[in-house]
Amino acid sequence: MGQQSVADIRAKFKAREKVVVIVADGGLLAEHERLSAELEQAVARGEQHASLAGNPSARDLAEQVRELEAAITAATVTFRVRGVGRNKFRRLLDEHPAPDGSGDVFDADTFPVALVAACSLNPPMTEAEVRDLADVLSDGQWGELFDAAFAACREVDEVPFSVLASAVAPS
Repeated sequence: MGQQSVADIRAKFKAREKVVVIVADGGLLAEHERLSAELEQAVARGEQHASLAGNPSARDLAEQVRELEAAITAATVTFRVRGVGRNKFRRLLDEHPAPDGSGDVFDADTFPVALVAACSLNPPMTEAEVRDLADVLSDGQWGELFDAAFAACREVDEVPFSVLASAVAPS
């Protein structure tokens, strides 16, 4: 095995990707919380039964929860972001400096939008589209999307190892 050139090594690199799954219909989540609480109460009331299957109220509620979970799954939106190289990441930081005296590293209003747009893989988004999307996302959902883009650019990757996979399919 010969020595690799920097060009050979560089050609191997693929940027880190992250996936963010967001439930687009928050009303479904509220209904799931309500029905799940009712199910827990029905199960608690029916614990004197020999089995939960003998508790028709709990069974009906469980079926409703399962149907609702299918609706929630159908109402999810998946975003895939890919990290940008160090030089582009640094340029974005330079283009969006923190206000003087804020103590921040970047402008908290403009840098996240620019970074998410730069990292958006699926769907690809412009800065205007990212700002428009941020208008309908909760602060927590927006944070997940920005954090994924930031992590895709800043995480240090380690070679993953799954103990479970090794146990299920030993070498």
